[in-house]
Amino acid sequence: MQNEKTVKIIEAVRNMTDHEADILEVFLSGFLAGKQVSGQESRKESAISQAVRAG
Repeated sequence: MQNEKTVKIIEAVRNMTDHEADILEVFLSGFLAGKQVSGQESRKESAISQAVRAG
């Protein structure tokens, strides 16, 4: 079952204006892009680290 905080968040999103929803969409897109870049950098650093250990 959903807790009270989750229900409040869902209601807030449902009641957003179009402008607020657009801002949220831009934020989420930027957040997800940042996570993707961060993940790529982590994998790259891991590969370099492994190469140094093997070398």
